[in-house]
Amino acid sequence: MKHSVLKTALALIALIALLAVLVWAVFAFAPLQFAYADSAVEAIKAPVSNLEGNATAGRSTLALLTDDSGDEFYIPESYFVINPIPTRFDGVYNVQYAGHSFLMEGSISNKTTTVFGDEELSSPDITLSLLDGKVVEFEKVRITDAFTIKLLGYNADGTQIYAMATEGARTLFGFIPLTDLQPFSIPYQAKTQAEREAILAQKDAPKLENGDIAPNTSLALRIIIILGIAIPSVLIVVLLFKPSKNERSYRKNAVRTAGDRGNEYDSSRNFVRNDSMERPVYPQGGPGRPYDQNGYYGDPNDYNDR
Repeated sequence: MKHSVLKTALALIALIALLAVLVWAVFAFAPLQFAYADSAVEAIKAPVSNLEGNATAGRSTLALLTDDSGDEFYIPESYFVINPIPTRFDGVYNVQYAGHSFLMEGSISNKTTTVFGDEELSSPDITLSLLDGKVVEFEKVRITDAFTIKLLGYNADGTQIYAMATEGARTLFGFIPLTDLQPFSIPYQAKTQAEREAILAQKDAPKLENGDIAPNTSLALRIIIILGIAIPSVLIVVLLFKPSKNERSYRKNAVRTAGDRGNEYDSSRNFVRNDSMERPVYPQGGPGRPYDQNGYYGDPNDYNDR
């Protein structure tokens, strides 16, 4: 009884472990999710023209104006301006972008209130470098190596970069021709980049080929891992419930009892009955005696009746 309870307990433990591993395997290969800080703001996203086809962000159609100089530039695709506030001019709003205030003209019908993390609300973190020998001026100030130049957007035709140059507490804004800059690229904003990766993963999902999952895919690897864990666990459960050799022998001997005709059975006898068989008669015992299911009749001292 104690042995049976122990086996049952071990089987239950094995099954629970199997289920836990299967759940882990499912969620371990699941697509990664991003966790964001609880910061609900009103935001307007710069539209993306071809998220699947373009690996990096380009110039969007969302234009901003500087309040003092009136410079107009277009922010990169997938980035946000936040907290639009109407001004005294119809259809003009104050918005926040890259930590500074700008003006935006037009409809804000695509405004959404959503939750972002700080990294999502930032502008592209792209530091620009001038080519050797190139000189630029922002607001009639020559931009030297002492300034840090950050990308903000593009001009209307995309041939110039609108940038912010800072030196200590001093901040200047201006355009720089693309031909005067070292090569660079603009990644998509974090959440949009995750959306792009999901699109590409869906497109490249494993396909069935003659009933088999295409090799070298994450789904195939997941199935192999699950089977590699599940099969040994099932074997363990089967082995735990498999009867031992002693138990099988006990049950085998236990059934060797009187049959439907009252015969005595043991492990050494052949259970095939043949009523026509006759016991041989030995010369010392005289003539053979009749045979029935209870044995031979005769003198118990007779050699043939022993």
